[in-house]
Amino acid sequence: MYTTAGERKGRAAILYFEQVRDLFLRILPGTLHNPLPVRIVAFHNDKEYEPFRATEFAVAYYLGSDSRDYVVMSSIDSDDYPATIHEYIHLLINHAGLKVPPWLNEGLADVYSTLEPDRGKILIGNPMPGRLRVLGQEKWIDLERLTGVTQTSPEYNESKRAGMFYAESWLLTHMLYLGDKYQPKFNVFFQNLLETNSAEQSFQKAYGVSLREVERDLRQYMRGANVNLGVFQAKLQKPSELPVGQPATRFESDIVLADLFTLLRKRDQAGQIYDRLAKEDPNRWELQSAIAYLAWRNGERLAARDHFARAAELGSTDGQMYFDYAKLLQGDSSKDQPLEDALGKALQLRPDLTKARVLLGLHYYNVQRYGLAVATMNQVKHLTPDQAPSVFLAMAYSQLKLGNRPEAKTNAEKAKQFAKSAEQIDAADQVLKFLKGSQDSETQP
Repeated sequence: MYTTAGERKGRAAILYFEQVRDLFLRILPGTLHNPLPVRIVAFHNDKEYEPFRATEFAVAYYLGSDSRDYVVMSSIDSDDYPATIHEYIHLLINHAGLKVPPWLNEGLADVYSTLEPDRGKILIGNPMPGRLRVLGQEKWIDLERLTGVTQTSPEYNESKRAGMFYAESWLLTHMLYLGDKYQPKFNVFFQNLLETNSAEQSFQKAYGVSLREVERDLRQYMRGANVNLGVFQAKLQKPSELPVGQPATRFESDIVLADLFTLLRKRDQAGQIYDRLAKEDPNRWELQSAIAYLAWRNGERLAARDHFARAAELGSTDGQMYFDYAKLLQGDSSKDQPLEDALGKALQLRPDLTKARVLLGLHYYNVQRYGLAVATMNQVKHLTPDQAPSVFLAMAYSQLKLGNRPEAKTNAEKAKQFAKSAEQIDAADQVLKFLKGSQDSETQP
């Protein structure tokens, strides 16, 4: 955590957030498939927060990059903790790889943000007075529109419209997740929604109701006398280590703030900080890496590659950085060895960085080092749906070149199973056709 609100408040906040993080890892096991360092930036007041505001109404927000997650807070009083939990739920959903529509993403974050310890249990789902006030005073959004809102919609970004979007999303999610009528089939609904991205179809398939009927139930739910709560048989546990507070150096705080500017697409402000730091102390790998990312986001790939190379020379300890550096080295045969070195360093620092291992295996395949390709890709334990077709195809071709026909057939069948395009299906079929043809010729008298 980096904060301008003082060590006492910072220490109390980071202790609480660490307890919450530990709790979610226990009650929602397997959510963080690829955990990254989480950096909380908490300002003392709105004036300090204003240059880093993500939207005109957000008092806290979550930002994710490939190497780090940020939760940014406008202030750090205990009353602000639910907003931080809300943003942490967004982090968990993102890292779970779930493509959840905005209404449900925000609704789940709201429901869990009401987390409350109670005699050895954790309760979620207490009413949110602010949301209820909006629902009681303003015109509702019809559910067809609500469930179709995207991150670029006015309802998601404009303060005059966002209040009702958030309030109604919370109430709808509360009814589905905790209400007597809808809760028993929520998991069925959720899975269908992930597969179809259609609320209408998902409600019909899971509950046999239309959006109009759901809206009628939602208005009745709003008027209900009883509120169901979610209960977890768990409690907040004290961390085994206490936080250590110390003043951040100017370099450390400037790097953090510039990184925020970069992620917020305020690149001129980030560039100004980096230019000043480069004049003061250019031989810091953190600075060279940060400049590389800014250049990359500005489309300056060669400049980014040069700064990544310099960061590596200066002893970077960031595994993700080496992976990103390797991506920029692709396509240049004269850079094969630096690419392999970068990926090797990435995996040394981050053995869990599956995408680095996948890229290394595909690189070995592309340079026709088939044995290394198979050995490397065999170490990959969990493939994403996007990675699976290319990996299984490369494995099939590699096994074919190595004369391992049964393995080639198995991988070609898997490649076809996970194929996302006609080209991938055709490539897998070619391997299978070749294997069948060669087998038929061997069996002929």
